[in-house]
Amino acid sequence: MAREDKVTIRGGYVPFSLKHTPNIDVLQDSFNKIDARHKEALEQRTAVATAISSLDLNEKEDKFKQEYIDKTMKEIDDAASYGSYSTALSKAKEIAGRVASDQDLLARQRYQEQYKTVTDKVMNNAKLSSITKDWWRSTHEYNFVPKKDANGRTIGGNEFTEADMPVEDINWEETAKIAFDLVSEQRSSSESSRGSNDDGTGFSRSSGSSVARKDSAKIKENIVYRYENDMQFKAQVDQAYKVAKWKYDEDLKKLDSMDKNSKEYKELKALTDKDRDLYSRNGSFIPYDDFVERNIYNSTYAKNLGYKHTATSSENKSFHTTKDEPTPKNDPNKTGLTSDGVVGGGGSIGTMNDGKNIVKQESGPMDVKGPADGIVWQIQQTK
Repeated sequence: MAREDKVTIRGGYVPFSLKHTPNIDVLQDSFNKIDARHKEALEQRTAVATAISSLDLNEKEDKFKQEYIDKTMKEIDDAASYGSYSTALSKAKEIAGRVASDQDLLARQRYQEQYKTVTDKVMNNAKLSSITKDWWRSTHEYNFVPKKDANGRTIGGNEFTEADMPVEDINWEETAKIAFDLVSEQRSSSESSRGSNDDGTGFSRSSGSSVARKDSAKIKENIVYRYENDMQFKAQVDQAYKVAKWKYDEDLKKLDSMDKNSKEYKELKALTDKDRDLYSRNGSFIPYDDFVERNIYNSTYAKNLGYKHTATSSENKSFHTTKDEPTPKNDPNKTGLTSDGVVGGGGSIGTMNDGKNIVKQESGPMDVKGPADGIVWQIQQTK
């Protein structure tokens, strides 16, 4: 029997009848739609989190990335907190589109791409030593700085460009060699003549010397000129100082943490002691100006390349003959019959100075007698 009741409206009674037969199919369809939206919202939520996680950001951005994911997931969860999965799904789709154009993410992603590109070029540069590469990575770390508008929203950031790349390592020996080749070799020579004696004997005296030199001062002048006028070369010198100082300081730090009885410690200690002799002053690395003075204005390589080669030679001949005999035509370097049928002979003495060694060869004078004509002469040659 149907339930009837009365409801009072403006003091009167109105019969009220509640007759309700629920439609199970309609309810089930509604539940299915809610469940489908719930499932789709969850899928969209997961897709958003996965997309943010897969962004190629530097490892130093891991904290930022996680905080960004947590913030976006909370927005989706808040929208679904009262069972409004349609709202949650809409929010998830909204966030997915927002992520694709979020300057906070895009600026970081762009900086990371630039950083990786330049870093790969540096690491693959065969003209850089491993020490220079280590120095560069240590002093050029990832460092994104966001640029914000008046409302505090990120609208961009700094950039990492090829201007941050290192220059090629300097080759001090090759630098001096180039300066050496630019210096023209200087040459000089002298010699004397021949004549006859008052007693009728003849003589031949000839002496000469030649000098070839390249002045180390001229070589240094070329190195200095290049340093003061070639900006690329100066950048190489500047970098060489930074690398040397960094390496020296890093090695000292390593020594402090190593076992003093280990082989590795002793080897590294020997290297740092050598560097200390070259570049240390009062326990600290020398200032830049001292480094330049040592390697540019007072280049050891330039000193070693300068040279002065001197070669000397002299020849003295004296002889006397009878009126009927001509002057002997002998080869002073040989002993035997001359074209005149006279025995000839010779000796030699001489020095050569090449700037490093002195070579000396000598043999004494030789008296040589001809046939029964009694002609005698002495030949002494120095060369």
